Amino acid sequence: MANSIAKIVVVTRKTVLEELVERHGTRGQARFLTENRGESFAGIEAAHAAYERALADVTAALPAGIRTQRIERGFLPNFLFGPHDLVVTLGQDGLVVNVAKYLAGQPLVAFNPDPERIDGVLVPFAVATAAATLGAAVAGALPVRRVTMARATLDDGQVVDAVNDLFVGVQSHASARYRLEWRNRREDQSSSGVIVSTGAGSRRRGWPRRSARGARPPGSPSATGSTPRRASCGSVSASRLPAGRARRRSSAAPSPPASRSTSSRRCRAAA
Repeated sequence: MANSIAKIVVVTRKTVLEELVERHGTRGQARFLTENRGESFAGIEAAHAAYERALADVTAALPAGIRTQRIERGFLPNFLFGPHDLVVTLGQDGLVVNVAKYLAGQPLVAFNPDPERIDGVLVPFAVATAAATLGAAVAGALPVRRVTMARATLDDGQVVDAVNDLFVGVQSHASARYRLEWRNRREDQSSSGVIVSTGAGSRRRGWPRRSARGARPPGSPSATGSTPRRASCGSVSASRLPAGRARRRSSAAPSPPASRSTSSRRCRAAA
């Protein structure tokens, strides 16, 4: 990565305060409606101020002599990352996951803008270390670990990539019949769908963990008396699914100082 960075792209997200003002027109109206619901507007303002401070600190720490560009998350679908871009995110785990879907091998450095309010798994860097971290990233001295994504290919040719997990099933979550195949074993199933999780998804507080626990207190039996199945990766195929076939490569757990996204290979996977 040394001497190959042509541009640094900083990806930000709107704060709750910005979204409220955008929705209600003015800050005063946002305050009135928030407090009228019994919620604290002071906390929203404090979180906004913390994010603005973090953004200023990261911006000031950007290495000199390299072009920089700032983009808000909402513009990602229409933004084209260059092959030699260094991508910097400032936000929660969800922002990292969202950005990674649009990358094709570019390194990504994720900063936690507010550790007191954000307990992120995929945002390992503190803003206070931004200068040293970005300097090391540009110099090629920052360790990089590749992150594997899941890919779902639908019958109509559409392709959906996911960094954390995929839900394969009917959009209405109505029950569907399908068959799971793994190592010459077959099992007919009827449920609302199948969750396919990557290494990143299995480490986050998302669907896989909730599915493994089930919608019940830990340690208590399930309503049906069965143990919930946890989605995993392997040479498994999910056939006859209404929403298509889930395909992905083997799982890789991301706990890197810097992450690099990779494209999925076409191997089959399901729960």
